[in-house]
Amino acid sequence: SFCEQKNIQVLLVNMPVYPDYLDHLNPEKLLKIDETCDDLAKTNPNVTRVDLSRDSRFQLLDFH
Repeated sequence: SFCEQKNIQVLLVNMPVYPDYLDHLNPEKLLKIDETCDDLAKTNPNVTRVDLSRDSRFQLLDFH
């Protein structure tokens, strides 16, 4: 790929979200997003996935 040829590291970041937000997402679409991001990271050595969407270190006051 272009990025791999140019030695560009790609970060796929799922930002932290409030749990109620996740509860209202379509579970099938959310699963598809997770699977796609995981697959991209597994099949491309220059791609790293950082999933903060369910990170419990973020609290209500972190969301404005």
